[in-house]
Amino acid sequence: MFEFTVMPFGVTNRPGTFQRYIDEAMQPHEAYTSWYIDNILVFANTEEQHDQRVAAIKETLDEFQIKINYKKAVYKAQSIKFLGIIIHPDRVEADPDTVAIKD
Repeated sequence: MFEFTVMPFGVTNRPGTFQRYIDEAMQPHEAYTSWYIDNILVFANTEEQHDQRVAAIKETLDEFQIKINYKKAVYKAQSIKFLGIIIHPDRVEADPDTVAIKD
């Protein structure tokens, strides 16, 4: 018997299927996270709180057999690019690399 160990390419409903799966996995953490497909933001007020939340999310992702690409992961950032915007502690702005018209 053949069984996929990862989501196969070419399946037309692949993004929607994965989004529903990650929605289910992340539901217990929705008070302090934001996610879209395989991008997850974790919000915290302190470094200790951040570490605790990241550990809890890693445990959940392990339970759902979702792997983290540690080469792409960014931890404890004060500002971060996310889906075409830059999120700062006090504001959100457009990513200048994705803005078509500049001055």
